[in-house]
Amino acid sequence: MKKPIDQDDGRNPASFNLVRYYTLASLSVMVAVGLIAFALISFWVKEAYLRTEKDVADNLIEEIVVSLRSTGFTPDVWKTQPPPKTNPVIQRLLKNFGITHFELYTPDGTSVVRFNSQEGKRPPIRKEGWQKALKGRVVSYWSPASSGDLTSGQSREGWVGTYAPIRLNGQIVGVAYLRRDWGKVLATEHHAWSSVAITAVASGGLILLTLWLVVRRADRLIHKQQEEIRVANQQLEALVEKLEATNDSLARLGLQKDHFLAVCSHDIRSPLIGVVAGCRVVLKEKIGRLNAKQREVIEANLLSAQNVMEMTASLLDLARIENGAEQLVREWFDLGLLVRQSCESHRLAATTKQVHLRISLPIDPILLQADRLKVLRICNNLISNAIKYTAPSTEVCVEVSTRNRNVLLQVTDRGPGIGEEDRKLIFDRFSPLARSKRTRLEGTGLGLAITKELVLLHQGQITVESELGKGSTFCVQFPWHQPSDSNHASSQRPEPNASTPLKARAAPPADC
Repeated sequence: MKKPIDQDDGRNPASFNLVRYYTLASLSVMVAVGLIAFALISFWVKEAYLRTEKDVADNLIEEIVVSLRSTGFTPDVWKTQPPPKTNPVIQRLLKNFGITHFELYTPDGTSVVRFNSQEGKRPPIRKEGWQKALKGRVVSYWSPASSGDLTSGQSREGWVGTYAPIRLNGQIVGVAYLRRDWGKVLATEHHAWSSVAITAVASGGLILLTLWLVVRRADRLIHKQQEEIRVANQQLEALVEKLEATNDSLARLGLQKDHFLAVCSHDIRSPLIGVVAGCRVVLKEKIGRLNAKQREVIEANLLSAQNVMEMTASLLDLARIENGAEQLVREWFDLGLLVRQSCESHRLAATTKQVHLRISLPIDPILLQADRLKVLRICNNLISNAIKYTAPSTEVCVEVSTRNRNVLLQVTDRGPGIGEEDRKLIFDRFSPLARSKRTRLEGTGLGLAITKELVLLHQGQITVESELGKGSTFCVQFPWHQPSDSNHASSQRPEPNASTPLKARAAPPADC
């Protein structure tokens, strides 16, 4: 039972919803791209903040050191002289920049100056930052209060610490440490990241919305085309069903035609046999003498009756061959002797038309394993056609030869020739050429069609070469199997090896 075309089981192309799948894909892409963009923006913002922080801390430490030196607290007296308890300049600088902790260390790690707005909360020293500062580098670190990201709300409670070298006359005489609340940094100095993020999200959303509108339009067009295809498929299925019904009807008509031909042939042949026999009795004058006019009428009637009998027999033969009822009775025989027999049977017809019948055979016998009677019929059809259409006082040549693994039977006449277009139709029993006036007057027009079918039964092929005004050559090619013992025929004969030469020594042409 055929499945309806419009049934949707998930595999039907019409069930594919482009907008739905695109929307799901777009959301997935937006989430993935958003997470990646958020991570990249966070990384870039952090790096930008830390670079800015290092510059600010470096300048601030230099101002603090200058302020301390102005009060007489120089690096030379750091280890002997206590630092000033209050310094309004330093206090103002620390407050303005949001510094919660400032500490000054000697190169050996001794703390000599410390300002801490949160008493008792001294941050631990990072060895890595300390060592880099002793080498002349300014290093900043971000320490979040929790595992939150830099741009999250919890990160505002973190802090940033900076280690910077203190130089005097080109030498590092100490290390300064600054600590600043990160929340104040975000609130007062750096807001560009939020604008960039908002702009990126808005741009991405606008692009995806535009693409969604385009895809929605494409989806409508696709569904429209799918509907048209569905309708076309339904129409095609209807045509296929109609064609199948027509084929069934034609098959039934073919069977009826074969039955009709069989019945008609039988019913026609039965009275014709009596007509032919009666005409022959009258022509032999067994029931009385005939004058010239009476003989002419009876001979014409006899010829017409024989033509009708031949036509019905030919139609039956074609019907049996096409239905596969015609079987081959294979036997070994000498093709040369068979061709001589066929030529001898046509000698009277050739002599009557003043046609010279010439035959060319190989010296050595050519034993062919085939149906002898059907091959004889092939020879008779080709030779009789050649004599029929050959001009008087010319010749018909029949030649047998071998080529590779094939046996060739060629019949050449000197008739009017066949045009190129007619050569394509000459073996068709229903072609205009087979129904021409000339064919109807001289035969049934089915001889070549039967000949072709008989050749195909032997797995052979038949071709024609012709030139207008010069004649035609019909060539039949049979597959050849050389017998192992050429002195007698056998039902089982091995095929020759590829290296076995085919003997084809031609004898001089001889008259039949």
